[in-house]
Amino acid sequence: MSKRVFVLLCVPLLLWIVPVGYGQSAGGSGPEAAFHEVKTPHYRLLSQISPPQTQEIGVYLEQLYNLFNSYLHLPESSSPTPLLVRMFKTKEQFDRYLSLFLNETREDFVYLHHGDPSRRELLLYPCEPELFYPSLNHQAFLQFLRSQLQNPPLWIREGFAVFFEKVRLDPASRTLRFRENLDWLDTLKTMIDSAASAPDKSLIPLERFLFLTPEEARQNLKIFYPQAWGFVTFLLYAEDRSYQRFLWDSLSSLTADATLKGNQESIQKRVLSFYDLGKVEQDFKAYVQKRPSFSSLMKTGIAAYEKEAYREAEEAFKNAAALEPSEPLPCYYLGLVAYAAKNYEKAEEQYKKALTLGGPRGLIQFALGVNAFAWNKPAEARAYLTAAIEADPSFKEKAEPILKRLSR
Repeated sequence: MSKRVFVLLCVPLLLWIVPVGYGQSAGGSGPEAAFHEVKTPHYRLLSQISPPQTQEIGVYLEQLYNLFNSYLHLPESSSPTPLLVRMFKTKEQFDRYLSLFLNETREDFVYLHHGDPSRRELLLYPCEPELFYPSLNHQAFLQFLRSQLQNPPLWIREGFAVFFEKVRLDPASRTLRFRENLDWLDTLKTMIDSAASAPDKSLIPLERFLFLTPEEARQNLKIFYPQAWGFVTFLLYAEDRSYQRFLWDSLSSLTADATLKGNQESIQKRVLSFYDLGKVEQDFKAYVQKRPSFSSLMKTGIAAYEKEAYREAEEAFKNAAALEPSEPLPCYYLGLVAYAAKNYEKAEEQYKKALTLGGPRGLIQFALGVNAFAWNKPAEARAYLTAAIEADPSFKEKAEPILKRLSR
């Protein structure tokens, strides 16, 4: 599972120069000006990709907007200016446009903020879905939030942006499917566990963390992002519901046009005076340590499997699969557990699911072959084992003795 660090971006554009070939209207001239326009209730999209694809992105953004607002409950912006999204046809065109404002390229999408709402825009380009959606969700949240709050505290801004990264559109219902982003959980656990031995990698004390400036956050990116995501998640999901109140009161204390310092001071006066930050920090750390991660569940399951504690192993692997439904590893191990219980039909089902999810073909074809052999299905066993050798010749030594027995 990949973790992507999104660099804090707040570009004070003193002059907004729209170069030839990048006119904001759809009717500009030149090869770079082939933008068409799509409008939704909250967005204006200028796009170089096809109108149907642009419409799909517009629908997705509208659903994201409503999802964001269902969590934050912010008043609608009084500005009549829609949120501007510019979709380029290629990464090269994206880079060329971005170079007008930054002296560097970005692999992630970029939200350019400006004091004038008409000059704010989110820049996108086509890429693989596993890269496209996390970056879009992250940057679209920044655009949404800063359209209503010019200078929100950084922990709210970036914590929620990471929180929403794994939202996807369900292809069947065409509605958003929320999936919790746990990519930073192991990192956060390590920071807490190693605080004594590696203080330079430990969490930022809350009395500093809640008041970080952009420069301070940049200097501590490897700590700041996991902690921001973790703290927002803790406030949302902690068993002690007073922490939800902490979050909602923090949000309601913010003012649309206040400075960052002004909004931080507002939280200090209106929220923090009712909480013992030392206890909040202890509860936050305890919450993180208590939450199982995908890797910890897999380790628990594998250890139980090796001890032949199959019920315990099955429970751990099922919980791991629930956290990461697209990961093939839990399915493969659930297949091993079912095979050990001589439930060959279930084992086959889990192995095939692992294969569909992109698991190693050689390994899984070999497991299917062994399972079919034990199930007394010689033709299937032969086909699977032959396929295993073709996919990964290293399985030839293991597969050939079984193939010889099948040939008798």
